[in-house]
Amino acid sequence: PLPSTRGGRTPRSRAPGVLRRMGESMTYSSGYESISGEEPPTRSIRQRLRRMLCPHRIDEVETEEEAKAKYDDYQQFLSVIMTVATLLMGFILTGSLLNYNYIGQVRRRDFATPFNYISCSAVALAALSVILALLVSIRGSVVYRNRGAIHALRSMRHSTCSIGVAELSTYFSINFFFLSVLMYISWSQRGPTEICSSTRGPWADCPDLTEQFDDAAHRLCSVPPESPPPDACDEACKALAQVCQYHRINGTIQEETLRLWFMDNDSVALQKVGLLASEHCRADRMSDLAESLCSSSLSSQEAKVSCMQANSASLKAEDCVDESVHLAALCSNVCFHETSLRSMLWHWGVVGTVLLMLLVLVRTVKISQQCASAFLHHSNNSAVGQLMVRELGCLDNFDTDSDE
Repeated sequence: PLPSTRGGRTPRSRAPGVLRRMGESMTYSSGYESISGEEPPTRSIRQRLRRMLCPHRIDEVETEEEAKAKYDDYQQFLSVIMTVATLLMGFILTGSLLNYNYIGQVRRRDFATPFNYISCSAVALAALSVILALLVSIRGSVVYRNRGAIHALRSMRHSTCSIGVAELSTYFSINFFFLSVLMYISWSQRGPTEICSSTRGPWADCPDLTEQFDDAAHRLCSVPPESPPPDACDEACKALAQVCQYHRINGTIQEETLRLWFMDNDSVALQKVGLLASEHCRADRMSDLAESLCSSSLSSQEAKVSCMQANSASLKAEDCVDESVHLAALCSNVCFHETSLRSMLWHWGVVGTVLLMLLVLVRTVKISQQCASAFLHHSNNSAVGQLMVRELGCLDNFDTDSDE
């Protein structure tokens, strides 16, 4: 007869299973174990998978001092997350979003809309990280004050997933903040790109200026300039000869021409641009006209009006020359350096994003392993629903892992 148990029930029989004879060895099958010491293949695979997913086993603490040390480590880690996320929110709000003013020169979809989306996403992720870390820290602090270090440590361990989400949110916020900084640099340091043909096509200021300079070169070089002796040729003479030589060989003045001339960075190169600007604005003719009209006697009212008008036209022509030279310098700098700036920022963006995504991938795997270890550690004595309730912070009784 089998021994009786409480309630008059008898325990389930654990009689031997099936005796198998294979060669000279006998194995005794009972559940998962065998007399020969060999484990069934299914259990071996399950154990290997469990060791791979949960390489770190969670051990219970026995003393208040050991629990206090681990609890303090949790709180320090949460403090680091909150500090980093708070700094990110401050940098993004004051350094990026509040420094950008939309003035309507370009369409919102070209810069403002994607910039606001990236920046606000970074702020939202940083705020999520701060809130989660703060809630977990407050929960642990309340349990610590009420029940002691051991119970507070258990509350921290039941918040493993929340801590992991807070950490990952910080990484994603850093990535979006990095992208918003690159976008802000591209917008603030690219210059007035609306003058370039790459932005507005042939109706932009730079292609229009090069067309005007091409007409001026055609007028200057329609009659071949005289060739004075080398000793008698000054910088203006050399500039005219080089402009006509270039126009005769290439046929047109283009944006690349202005960039090459300004790259020379010498007085002759500046004289060439000034010569074309003066011819385009007819500055010499307006000056000669004002000189001829204002040098004679101004006895009549008509002579005085003509002198005044010619003098105003001469001053406007000089302003036109200054504006044309300034615009030519902008075209040579902005329209060609914009491509190099975009290329540099694109490479930095790709490299930085790839490195941050690799970091996020590694930390996601580690956090998943930690969450799986905590879940398996608590699932031995707790139901799945109870674990989820504790993870959400709705249950804070931690005398044991199975308290309800």
